[in-house]
Amino acid sequence: MEVSRFSNSILKFQDVPTKTSKYLVEVGLPNWCAPHLYFGDFEEEYLPQLKSWCWACDWPEGYDSAVSRYPKARVLGSAMGNEPIILLPNNPKVFIFDNKGSELLFLNSDVQSLSRVIAKFESIIEAAASEDQDAFINKTIPRALINSFIDQIRGVENSSTVWSSWAEACGKNA
Repeated sequence: MEVSRFSNSILKFQDVPTKTSKYLVEVGLPNWCAPHLYFGDFEEEYLPQLKSWCWACDWPEGYDSAVSRYPKARVLGSAMGNEPIILLPNNPKVFIFDNKGSELLFLNSDVQSLSRVIAKFESIIEAAASEDQDAFINKTIPRALINSFIDQIRGVENSSTVWSSWAEACGKNA
């Protein structure tokens, strides 16, 4: 998994917690990771506000609703249905919109825990792929791996997170 650091330019954003921006600049996030998540720049802009997000056209079913509620949210990444992964102003928590853009769903308590959960998710994908290289695509990740991942998430996050449902979906055909 290739990790990229964010541009130093985000350090000047007053609406992004210092700990968050420093982590993104010094450590970074993966460019792409399962389950089809993208993090980084959007046409060379890091953490654009939702109201000016250049990938909005790729998410026509939810953008208008989302931007009407959270125009100043910062876009950290994009998920499998092109839903933006966001940071709310002055808040370290990471959210994703539902596919209609009407609800915020909790992803992680901060970007540090996001990184930890991504690494844990990658490990179950790799373990499943070592037995069946198409396990992720075919949604046949073994139940034991999914349960282990969900247990590990509980060690990272105190709140219910979308990661659990994403993991469950990876094993629905197992």
